[in-house]
Amino acid sequence: VGPVLAAAVVEEARSRLGDEPLDQLEEKAILTAMVEQVIGRRLQVRPELPRLGGPTRVMALVGPTGVGKTTSVAKLASVAALVERRNVALVTMDTYRVGGVEQLRRFAALIGVPFSVASDGQALRTALQEHADADLVIIDTAGRSPKQPGALDALAGAFARAGEPVQVHLVVAAAARLRELQATLRHYEGLQPECLLFTKTDEAWGGGAVLEACVQSHLPVSFVCNGQRVPEDISPASTSWLAAFVLGQEEN
Repeated sequence: VGPVLAAAVVEEARSRLGDEPLDQLEEKAILTAMVEQVIGRRLQVRPELPRLGGPTRVMALVGPTGVGKTTSVAKLASVAALVERRNVALVTMDTYRVGGVEQLRRFAALIGVPFSVASDGQALRTALQEHADADLVIIDTAGRSPKQPGALDALAGAFARAGEPVQVHLVVAAAARLRELQATLRHYEGLQPECLLFTKTDEAWGGGAVLEACVQSHLPVSFVCNGQRVPEDISPASTSWLAAFVLGQEEN
């Protein structure tokens, strides 16, 4: 955790504890609980999938290459279709990565949900019209490097021409360094993400960068992924889990 935010957390925890002395047996547990509460107050969560009748039924996962977007799409679709018994459709706009289309096509066939490929805004509009009976459409997208200026303009234009609102979730790896997370947040601002989705929490040595990213972006966290298993290794975000993750006390 950066020094400014760390100092703010410590000072708030100290002010809330008051002046009553603590014995050694109580000290660690009480301090830990208080710091966890203070961290939790700085985090927002929105642990739910879009639903028919809400602001939108369409969600898109965007983010850099290699963060696990396609696997996260598979996990979310599995939970929605197989656990919640919802009418789900999948769309991929990842026509750049070798094998990307076939990977998601095979998965859609495995769980028995319709699948479409959309290379631009008009194709995306057509795909959404074809899946008009679905109450949840999940869109996979190609990864884009923060070092590619303007690379997201076409994707933003495609979402604008989709014909209905698209809820954008920015997928980022919890194991990334803070500098990388900050660059990703800046790079994807133009897509106006509504939520953060953290992957690879099982590979992260600490949660400080995650806390900094949440505080700096003012975005809620929707889901967290802690492994490769589909659909087991995904969970709705909670402030208590995220705070424990920052403190290194989470349980996967």
